[in-house]
Amino acid sequence: MRFKDLSGQKFGRLIALSLANPPRYKNNTYWDCRCDCGKLCTIRQGHLIDGSTSSCGCLRKEWERENNPKICFLDFEAEAEVEKLLVRGLSNKAIAELLGISRNTVKRIKSKYQSGSPFFQSSTKINQVL
Repeated sequence: MRFKDLSGQKFGRLIALSLANPPRYKNNTYWDCRCDCGKLCTIRQGHLIDGSTSSCGCLRKEWERENNPKICFLDFEAEAEVEKLLVRGLSNKAIAELLGISRNTVKRIKSKYQSGSPFFQSSTKINQVL
């Protein structure tokens, strides 16, 4: 796409500030932008113009929070539930199906607790003794 001066123009929640450094990569022009949430990001010029990118990612997170109650549940309560089920020795797939969350989320929580949670480590030792 040919270069267009987008400085100061607003695209959704993004305001184009200046050309990125380096400004071109594989025949695409990139712009440093500031989102309404305050985050700085680098966006391809074509994505700004055609509207395929309209925020730094905060818009999607807001939409998910409003439209998917599982995310709020996950943030506050699911980690403890996943931890309890992991201690029982259930598989990631079984836990995901029981709680209605993705296997990747179970894996993320599992790695978090295996790396540092005293409860997870002590419960695992107890299960190994039993």
